Amino acid sequence: MDSRSGTMDTSAPQVRNPSRPALVTFAVIYCLLLTLKIAYWLVSEGWALARMGDIALIMLLPPALTCMLLVTGGLLLWGRSAKSSWCLLGALLLGLTLIPIMLPEIFRVPASLYPQVAWYVLPATLQAALLVAIWVYSLRLRRSAYFK
Repeated sequence: MDSRSGTMDTSAPQVRNPSRPALVTFAVIYCLLLTLKIAYWLVSEGWALARMGDIALIMLLPPALTCMLLVTGGLLLWGRSAKSSWCLLGALLLGLTLIPIMLPEIFRVPASLYPQVAWYVLPATLQAALLVAIWVYSLRLRRSAYFK
């Protein structure tokens, strides 16, 4: 602000929060890695299951949409758009449909194998918890000056 004229000095460059927190970078990378994992399942197992008739072809739609929402949410988070939290929320909700699609053998095991099943499910549970944490973090960023 120019003290003599009372107007804003527009010649000075205005930098608006140029740095991205390390957690944002981690969140974006994590979303992209999780997308690759789901896409790998789609290509390696999902398509074969649908082709053989074990699952309906329409059941591949939730994993494909989850992949798209994760990538979109990650890129919007990187681009400082507040809409990223909506994409991440959509990926979380669609991710719930992946449980019976991607892990059908878990629901058919005898009780004696439950400890092994818990060990098998632990990575997916941790991934879901991390995605929830990223979504909560994106909500916290909405209250800060990070987004445009």
